[in-house]
Amino acid sequence: MDILVNGAGIWTTDEFEAKKPELVEHSFKVNSMGPIYFTKAIYLKLLERKMHIISHG
Repeated sequence: MDILVNGAGIWTTDEFEAKKPELVEHSFKVNSMGPIYFTKAIYLKLLERKMHIISHG
């Protein structure tokens, strides 16, 4: 692996006014913390190989 691209995410398909706050909060946590947890898990490899990280979304 030479490049880590963080770009995955989840979201509900409900109309905005029908979205339950718990589901919005869950989506936010997955979308914001998921890339952080994954990057942290492979951080030492990132440093060893002088890899690049690309985050978007």
